[in-house]
Amino acid sequence: MWIGRNIAKLRRSKGLTQGELAEKAGISIHYLSRIEGGNCPSPHVKTLSRIAYALGIRISELYSCEGCKRHRFLSFVNVLPEAGFRK
Repeated sequence: MWIGRNIAKLRRSKGLTQGELAEKAGISIHYLSRIEGGNCPSPHVKTLSRIAYALGIRISELYSCEGCKRHRFLSFVNVLPEAGFRK
């Protein structure tokens, strides 16, 4: 999941391990690992808020990476044929 990759990228840029971020955010390292690995499709907004706070950023910044924007665009484009639109 793209948000998980972004969290991992932000965590590494802050020089934190998964354990350190999990502890700061008050979540288990197993849960953080699942989020970062894309194995938790819809983390609760409260969890994302805790992660953002632990990283010292706004929650909106979790969604602001270029890869995330590209993923959302491609997801939209892939839905167009289902909606009756052609590429």
